[in-house]
Amino acid sequence: MSKAKSFKKTIVVAAAAGMMITTSIGTVSAGQIYSDSTVGISSAFDRYANTLAGNDKNAGDAAKAATSTDAQKTTASVGKNAAEAKKDKTSEENKVKYPDFKDKCLVATEDYVNIRSGAGTDSDVVGIIGNNGIATIEKKGKEWTKVTSGDCTGYIRNDLLLFGDDAGAYAEANCPKQVTVNTETLNVRTEADVNSDCITQVGSGQSFDVISQDDKWVQIALDDETNGYVSTEFVDDTYAFATAKSMEQIQAELDAKAAEEKAAEEQARQEQESADEAEAEDASDDSQSTEDDSYTPDQPDTDSADQSSDTSDDTSSDSSDSDDSQNNVVAPSGQTGIDLANFATQFVGNPYVYGGSSLTDGADCSGFVMAVYAQFGYSLPHSAGAQSQYGTRVDTSSLEPGDILFYGDSSIEHCAIYIGDGMIVHASTEETGIKISSAFYRDPLCAVRIIGQ
Repeated sequence: MSKAKSFKKTIVVAAAAGMMITTSIGTVSAGQIYSDSTVGISSAFDRYANTLAGNDKNAGDAAKAATSTDAQKTTASVGKNAAEAKKDKTSEENKVKYPDFKDKCLVATEDYVNIRSGAGTDSDVVGIIGNNGIATIEKKGKEWTKVTSGDCTGYIRNDLLLFGDDAGAYAEANCPKQVTVNTETLNVRTEADVNSDCITQVGSGQSFDVISQDDKWVQIALDDETNGYVSTEFVDDTYAFATAKSMEQIQAELDAKAAEEKAAEEQARQEQESADEAEAEDASDDSQSTEDDSYTPDQPDTDSADQSSDTSDDTSSDSSDSDDSQNNVVAPSGQTGIDLANFATQFVGNPYVYGGSSLTDGADCSGFVMAVYAQFGYSLPHSAGAQSQYGTRVDTSSLEPGDILFYGDSSIEHCAIYIGDGMIVHASTEETGIKISSAFYRDPLCAVRIIGQ
């Protein structure tokens, strides 16, 4: 009996007994091998028996091929899993709808938000940022986030900010848009048509507010009175975001504004003096032209003596007025809350005096408010608590210049005049005198409006 036939017999017996056979490519059930045949012992059975007998020269190669195939399948499986993982990661990243806002946050409020030096309401206010204000996230905490916006870096409460996709969605729905020119020269046309007239040309990097927009054309505002159309192909969409202002910037702007107003007042005063002098000279010329021809210098000049006396009296009167500097304060001609706010800021830097009510020589908080309003014809008591009972109560989210804000822990202890842009002017302390501060350096208890816009 040949060796292969001997193995065939062994396999048949083993299959009947449910035995396992160890081969060069692993341990298999004899029944599995036997079942390869549907009629007797199959050709597959013959090949396997020859393999066991060592008659199949390709057996080793077949085993190697099988092993190689399994290795390829394993490698392919690993590669497929890696590709799927990468695909899942990419898919996850694609779920970010507004990637431009990944490291940004946005202020969505009806008023200004304080930026503080530390993560707490007891920290100093280092700047303010208004509605639609954008900031770069430096470090996000559980309750406070450190941000940078403009030239200001500090902390804002998380509940006052929108992050990531929430910020992007809000910006898309609410923030005014701009476009920036991305080509060297771009025609601005009267209509959304290449055949319409060209109003002007704009250059690369210039940005304009968007009035309306479709897929092909953007209507832009060239200035307050002129608008035109440019092709969307040559502009990039942006948003007209606000940025923060530091307290130093705000103070510098207010100082510049106050200096400008003082310069204008001084110019007006000088022009008035020149006009008065010209009028006096004209009057003098008319007087001399009507004098009596018999007049001679040798005669007593009683008129000159009278004139000298009048001049002396006028000088004395002027000197008296200059001693009482309060009398030199002249309110602007306007009577709106804006006029009042602008008027009040000219006294920044003057001293704080407890119980005082002088805009120049010193006042306390309620004395300062009382004195400012007196210049506009309103009589208020010298008491912050009593002043809160005048006018009409207004919400601190709807403040207008000229409104009076009141502060305190549980009762009113301090008052100030709102001047706009989230700021107040007030007689603060003996160390600082009359100064400008953030209206929300502490939470106001209430606000009243006495004079309208």
